[in-house]
Amino acid sequence: MFMKERATDAEVAEFAKSVNFPEAPKGILMSKGMVNGDSARPAWKLLKEATGAPDPNWNFAGNGICVTYHLSKITQICLR
Repeated sequence: MFMKERATDAEVAEFAKSVNFPEAPKGILMSKGMVNGDSARPAWKLLKEATGAPDPNWNFAGNGICVTYHLSKITQICLR
């Protein structure tokens, strides 16, 4: 089933809740923003640089890159 991108942070939060995205502190939902290229938000740049991960991509067709970062309490960043 094709799902369109949510237009606002409120819509993203509503969708995340509907699919049981974990609430803080287990899950942290960031506001919408660029994740690739020079316009990427600083948090994404830091995570990609620390792990060497590729740029995230759409995965509607099942062939995109799904990137999940796990952060420890002692600030280690792990790519899973």
